[in-house]
Amino acid sequence: MAKPSSVRKSARPASRKASKSGPGNVRCVLCAMDLTETSHHALAMAAELAEAYDAKLLVVHVVEVWDKRYDFLVKNLTKELAAEANEKVHAELAHLEKDAAIEVEALVCKGNPVDEVMKVVAERKPDLLVIGANGGRVDRDEPLGSVANRLLTISPVSVVVNRPCVAPDIKRVLCATDGSAVSRLALDWAIDLAKREHVESLEIVNAFQVPTGYIEAGMTFDQAREKMRKLHEDEVAKIQKQRQNEKIRLVPILEDGPAAEVICSVADVERADLVVIGYRARSQFARFLLGSVALKVVRQAHVSVLVVKDEEHKLTFLEALMKF
Repeated sequence: MAKPSSVRKSARPASRKASKSGPGNVRCVLCAMDLTETSHHALAMAAELAEAYDAKLLVVHVVEVWDKRYDFLVKNLTKELAAEANEKVHAELAHLEKDAAIEVEALVCKGNPVDEVMKVVAERKPDLLVIGANGGRVDRDEPLGSVANRLLTISPVSVVVNRPCVAPDIKRVLCATDGSAVSRLALDWAIDLAKREHVESLEIVNAFQVPTGYIEAGMTFDQAREKMRKLHEDEVAKIQKQRQNEKIRLVPILEDGPAAEVICSVADVERADLVVIGYRARSQFARFLLGSVALKVVRQAHVSVLVVKDEEHKLTFLEALMKF
């Protein structure tokens, strides 16, 4: 397909080649659409990611209420979705002045949206799921939307929750770290994606709070706060040392306060385009529920969030129950 006559110029190099090994080995990006404006923004982000990873873009739309007399419409709707997905992909390629081809496929299913999307995940085995979130900052007690919230919590693969107010260009990436195994996995994802997007530096955020027992330990609040800060500074320094051979600059940001609030605040200040955060299950059953920090970040952040899930999420719900 010929490039559009009007092409946005990009300061980034045209090539985004990176290692095909590791957690960033994404071969298929799945975008779940409900045909709302929010989901059209999510499709633009999915096209951006498919291009970055040289991955296939799979688009699925689920029709919840259906009359068999309207079966003939499925073919037309499938063609329209495929055409829009191709348009988004070619716009992204033109943006980067690239000619590489990205495979695009569209599916229209009938039934319960969550069930049908999960069937596609099980059958097609995508490496990344992209869904849309409501515009603006969502109140911490307000759900993202029943379908988006369910997909986010039960998806066995990592999920990008896209904010419609954010352009799909990923120029500033922020990764939340806490020293856990899953945060290290999230950092792997963040570094890999930053390299593919030719981002020169990556902000790594580490939040800490003073424990309530500092008085019993014979310390003042300020003394306890400095001890906690030193502990977390050492933790961040260790992360930097372990990643010193990475061809990307890690910029540590250490803040005092509740983790989710700190992460969202720093994302605003740094004008991040994407926050990367790991999910850590706290029980076998909780493998299918998002940890409180990750969920709060997804709900409160102004920007898109990549929730990185570990291998335990690849278990089916039945397999998890059988482990009790």
